[in-house]
Parts: sequence; structure tokens; C-alpha cells
Amino acid sequence: MKYVADKRGLSECIRTNMRVRCIMKENEQFIIEISDSLRISADRIFCAIGASKPIVPDIKGLNAETCTFYEYFDPNTAAERYKNKIVVVLGRGNSAFEITHHLIDITAETGVVTRSLPQFARQTHNVHDVRAQVSDVFDLMQLKSNNNIVSDRIVEINRITSGKHKRRLLVSYETPCPHWEPPRWMKRKGIIDGVIVCCGFNYTLSDIFDQKTVRPEVDKKDKFCLFTSSWESVNILGLYFIGAPMRVNDPDAASGFVHGFRGNIQALGHIIAEKYHGRAIKPIFECKISLTNPSDGLTALPEFLVEFVSTTMSLFELFGYLGSTITFETKNDDKGSVYAGV
Repeated sequence: MKYVADKRGLSECIRTNMRVRCIMKENEQFIIEISDSLRISADRIFCAIGASKPIVPDIKGLNAETCTFYEYFDPNTAAERYKNKIVVVLGRGNSAFEITHHLIDITAETGVVTRSLPQFARQTHNVHDVRAQVSDVFDLMQLKSNNNIVSDRIVEINRITSGKHKRRLLVSYETPCPHWEPPRWMKRKGIIDGVIVCCGFNYTLSDIFDQKTVRPEVDKKDKFCLFTSSWESVNILGLYFIGAPMRVNDPDAASGFVHGFRGNIQALGHIIAEKYHGRAIKPIFECKISLTNPSDGLTALPEFLVEFVSTTMSLFELFGYLGSTITFETKNDDKGSVYAGV
């Protein structure tokens, strides 16, 4: 990153070892409070912080004393801590299955507890879904039965304080049984040794924004801020989000990962340059045509399009969202132009 900053002449614009304490608005200007004595004003803010807080399920007794949160899981000590233990992993995404994959050769039994069964990236073409290299727990569940994936609901976790199971965990489950007559929940309990919480993160940065002057609108789950088609907050003008949060607008494409959101960021750069700095987006292809004999000039267009759709990253990774536009513009009676741009 230092190399890029030096190469682009940006080093003087970058401040390191700084922590943003608050983002507020005064007289239509953003104020970024770094410390009591340092405040920076800005017309626009681009938040590229990523995840801000882990999502913690509403389970009675679930806390730092009874479980390990994903961000504190240490794979280097896992063999010592979980050797021949029974461990439950909460979650349904890649994080949950990465940890499960790591624990399979260590634990006596590893179970994944999820509200809904996961989907596979190889089926959905969605990079956020479970990848093949961490899906071995599915084979072991079906063929060996020493690991399992269940759509149960954990309602309570308690630390056992006496008896032969002292220091272990007593977990209370509720399992939906819609096929029973009448449909109801089956309640059961189990004794395990550890719980690892991998339920994802939110991206709302609620601790940084001043709730009186800068309060971006969020979705129903309080996980993401809501954006316009150009990744600007729907209710706070000039507040943009880049990086992983960009996936809000196209959750089925690759925006949650760098090979997707780099295309989004490049597109946003063009939008900002045109909207605020009057720099029109230049066409990536242009040809002249004659209205009296248009086929001559248009020969180059299909040749360009075939090569473009075969090689462009953005149309492949950000399918269904980013696209190209072809416009025909008549400049005089016998000439026209073709523009194509992302």
C-alpha cells in the first residue's frame, strides 16, 4: 500500500495511527473527529472500514464466558484447547465452515447449528456461499456420522458447576417439527465442551456516526446501510460506502470480495469524477458511421463486443448489476458515433 501511495503521490494525504471517534455534520459539512484537538472537515466521505461489529444471536447465557467469538478464535491453540472435545459452531457461512473444517481432525465431534441450511457457491455462483474446500463436513455427516449439521435453535447455554460434567456446557435446543401433527417444537438438551459463534458481522458503523446529525438508514436486520445505485446513503448525501458493504446492491454477485468490489469502486470513481468534477466519462469504444452506408462503420462494433464480453472482469463478476451501454449519437446529416462504456 505504501508503494501505491508513493507511486500515485498520495502519501501526504494519508494519516496513519489514527482512530475516528465520531463523524458528524455541521453546516452541511462533514466533521471527522479524530481526537479532542483534531477535526477534519469534508464535503464527501467514503467509508471503506468493512465490518464493524459481530452479530451475536439472542441466546440466553451466550457470552464471552460460555463461548468463543469468531474474531477471537485462535487456530494455533485449537489443537490443545479442543482435542477430543465436543464442539458446536453457530453459523451457516464460510467462516463457520472454515472453523469446522479446521476442527474436524481435532475434536471428537463437531456440530454446525444453523437456522437454515447453507447453499454452495458452486451451485449459486455466489462467492458468499459455502466454498468446496471447507464443505467436507457434509460428507462426514452423511458417510461417517461423527459430525453433523442441524437446523436447530439454541435457546439457552449454561455452565455446569458440579458433578462429573463440571465446567462443561449444558445446551438447550428447540427443533422445528413441521411434519408432526400438530406441528410443534421438539425440546432437548445436550452436554458439550465449547461453542464458537460465527454468525457474521454488521457494517453499519453505529458507534462512529453521530446519531443526531449523521444517521444512515439501515436494513431491517441492522446489518447494512441502504444505498442508492451509486453506493451513496439513501438519506445522507455525500456519504458513500466502498469495499465489502457494496454487496447491498447486488448480493448475488461478487461485491463482497475484492475481485468484485474493485469493479464497483472503479465505476464509482467515474461517477464521482463526472458528478462533482465535470469530467465526462470517456467511451471505451467509438466508431464513426455514415448514415448513407452504416454497415461499413458498424462492422467494428460486433467485433469489439465479442472481445469485450469475453474478457471483461466486471460483467463476469458483477453479473446482473454492472453493465455496458451502447449509444448512437447523430452529429450531422451523414455521420454518427457509437459509444460503449461500463
